[in-house]
Amino acid sequence: MVERETKVSVMMTFTGLLMLMELVVGLISHSLTLTADAFHMLSDTISLVVGLISIKISKRPADKSNSFGYQ
Repeated sequence: MVERETKVSVMMTFTGLLMLMELVVGLISHSLTLTADAFHMLSDTISLVVGLISIKISKRPADKSNSFGYQ
């Protein structure tokens, strides 16, 4: 089974690449719709980055202040 971290990384990569393509095509063609959607996808990419960071934090082992770990 594929790890959650890998799945989120792949989704983040594809979303980021599609965002860049939409932004470039939107700017070249002077399309406000494509440019606006590219910035909407930027917020999706940022959300995936936050999700990836939270997955990495949740893998930390338990310590004195968090006896059950960071689950």
